Amino acid sequence: MSWSDKYVSPPIPFKPRGRDFSGCDCCGLVLLALKDHFGIEARDVEREYDAGIFSRITREKLALMADSIEDAMGREWIPVAREVVRPGDMATFAPRGIPCHVGMVVSPGKMLHIDQDEGQSCIADIHGFKWGCAFQGYVRHAKMV
Repeated sequence: MSWSDKYVSPPIPFKPRGRDFSGCDCCGLVLLALKDHFGIEARDVEREYDAGIFSRITREKLALMADSIEDAMGREWIPVAREVVRPGDMATFAPRGIPCHVGMVVSPGKMLHIDQDEGQSCIADIHGFKWGCAFQGYVRHAKMV
């Protein structure tokens, strides 16, 4: 059994801006697991992004979202090398160049995340077919250092 089983069995449904077991978006799931399992309350960037369909976001909104997320991340999260990644670290992704997805490392190469297409939480390959090309890097919350 893994600590992450609690978040995928039963699965947590996708819910834009959701922050609890009744529904989460990708950021909400990371925040939930970080607080619930690791005892760390991190800054929520939900106001810094638009939970709508990303193809409908204007370039101005994208730039504002990217700047706001980078600012929030820079205050609490520290980049870590792939060789030292551990459970609880966050994997960040930028599909189509848009920084808009995160997952939490559960074991080497695996992440807990919300798959919006499937509509629920699951465990996925970080560097697999679906997410590998969008992978940006790993970060660790400052309180976990």
